[in-house]
Amino acid sequence: MSGVLYLALLYALLQSLVLAAAALALSVFTTASLSVMCSFGIYLLGLNLDKMALLAAKSGTTSLLSWILKAASRLLP
Repeated sequence: MSGVLYLALLYALLQSLVLAAAALALSVFTTASLSVMCSFGIYLLGLNLDKMALLAAKSGTTSLLSWILKAASRLLP
C-alpha cells in the first residue's frame, strides 16, 4: 500500500474525531435531536469549504457575501 492511502485514512480519522468532538460539545448544551442536526450542518459546511472560498473569490472583495464566506472558510474546520 502506498503512503497516500495511509495519509487519506489518517485524514478521515482526524475528520471523524473533530466531528465527534463537536457533537459531544453540542450535546452538553442542547437536546439530542438538535445536537445531531447541528453536527450534520457542521459536517456539510466542512465538506464545502473549498467551494465557499471559490465563491468568495468570484463575488468580489467589496461585497458583504464575500466577507462572510471568507470568514466562514477560515473559521470552520
